[in-house]
Amino acid sequence: MKKRTRLLTAGAVMAAAFLMLPLTGRAETGTVTASAAYVRSAAGTDSVVVTKKSRGQTVDITGETQGTDGKKWYSVTVDGASGYIRSDLVTKGAVMLSGGSDGKGKKASSAPGTAAGTWTSVNGNKNIWFYVDENGNYLTNCFSTDGYYVDINGARFITKEILGAKIGQRNSWMTPGEAGGFDCFVNGATVIQKALNKALYGARVLSVYSNHVMLRSVVKSDKQQTSEERLAIYKNTDINGYTIMIRTEIGGDRKALLDGADATVNPIPEYDYGVLRFFTNMVSRSGDLVATAIYSSWQDNNEYGLEMGEWIRVGDTLIRYMPADGAGLYEIKAAF
Repeated sequence: MKKRTRLLTAGAVMAAAFLMLPLTGRAETGTVTASAAYVRSAAGTDSVVVTKKSRGQTVDITGETQGTDGKKWYSVTVDGASGYIRSDLVTKGAVMLSGGSDGKGKKASSAPGTAAGTWTSVNGNKNIWFYVDENGNYLTNCFSTDGYYVDINGARFITKEILGAKIGQRNSWMTPGEAGGFDCFVNGATVIQKALNKALYGARVLSVYSNHVMLRSVVKSDKQQTSEERLAIYKNTDINGYTIMIRTEIGGDRKALLDGADATVNPIPEYDYGVLRFFTNMVSRSGDLVATAIYSSWQDNNEYGLEMGEWIRVGDTLIRYMPADGAGLYEIKAAF
């Protein structure tokens, strides 16, 4: 699938931003940051599904409440219908940008690259920044001259919250040498483990070692405890990059929707996907894009065209798929 660097006129962006930013007494826009998410009739995963929203789509947040699962849920309106969506699947205040030209009929580049521009925020939100060229066009799906990735919606998040861990956006690809003994993963892994414990009651354990980070499944019985490697990122000095190993179902709500589920969703795949996002965002400037490509290859429609033994560029990362016994191995390294 070809990716586009898109341009938006300043007037169009500011008008869209004005319409979607929170106003006193009105709903606040939220953007789905999970691969997909259910909007439900009540605040709990055992309630009826009203509709679903995909990554990047927006909802109008009208309030918040504690769900039957103990988590925070937002009350929302979507396409005229009311419902509830889990708060960790949505980011408040993000502005969705759309369009495929610079407003003058001129098509944008068909591939991400580096573009000259300046950073600007909207309505004082200092966590979300947009990149504007000298003609006032808002750029998308590209890299700034200071190295940051501007996503397909035109946004750069200073920090992303992944399973409770705040991950700062990088402006360069992290090599294995820079990763050192993976000490930089410890703080995020500690926060994520707390989220796993709370949601999954010890069914997942995330551990940091000197040359890899490993997610294991744990099954306890009266007589014994068994564990199995499910997801990991290893240093791979042969390619000056990493190998991501997957031996689990990932994708959460999106996978459940593809399988035709209508109400109850197994939360484990969703949390496993969150750990994959943690791995990719720690090393890549376009970490969510890389995680989506790996997910899509592993158990979806392979929309990014990853092929066995061939390097495919996704954002700032080259990805090569290598099969293994009961698992998928995805080698990743810097594209530039």
